[in-house]
Amino acid sequence: MKKWMIIAVSIAAVVTAIAVVCTICNNGQYVYIGPNGKQVAEPKIEENAWQPYKAIDLTDSTHVYKVSWSPEYNTAKVVYCKAAFRNDKEKQYRLVAPWLDGVDIERPNMDDIQFDRVLISSLPEGALTRK
Repeated sequence: MKKWMIIAVSIAAVVTAIAVVCTICNNGQYVYIGPNGKQVAEPKIEENAWQPYKAIDLTDSTHVYKVSWSPEYNTAKVVYCKAAFRNDKEKQYRLVAPWLDGVDIERPNMDDIQFDRVLISSLPEGALTRK
């Protein structure tokens, strides 16, 4: 019985020593496992061109942004949204709200844009309906 105990402790010590050596050798090297358990290259995180520009806090249910702009050679437009994103690469704004399907505004085709934080209660009736 003592003989088996010594063998078991010896095997455990050898396995531990191998694990320590492997850990030291692989220090700072990360392995990424893909489908079917195969090693894959390190994933690269690409920055999104759409960056947050303005947003109403999620807990604020009483305010929205009134976005008004004048497209070139056109009448002024107004859209109400909860958040706006800006894409400097494409020179665009994207307005987002539950009642919008997403509105994209081309910056080169407008004269000005204005973001005003307003109370929902001050909006005209039907302003927040899906269009």
